[in-house]
Amino acid sequence: MAGDGRAVTVHVPASYTPATRTAIVIDLHGLGSSGSAQALLSHLSAKADAVGFIAISPDGTGTPLGWSFGRLLRSRARERRR
Repeated sequence: MAGDGRAVTVHVPASYTPATRTAIVIDLHGLGSSGSAQALLSHLSAKADAVGFIAISPDGTGTPLGWSFGRLLRSRARERRR
């Protein structure tokens, strides 16, 4: 993602055409898992095929792999105080 070296599993349904607006669903894994494991666990690619959206399952960061929204939340809180 954004050139940071993380693995990302992307599923594009066969029905996809670039000329048509297509929804993207981001499937985040739990702490210690991975994007590829989450894609298998959630079966989101089958739903993407049935409904017609692009499914993206990225890896988190750190050890164990996870998500941290703290920096974003702190930044937004500072903006609100201004």
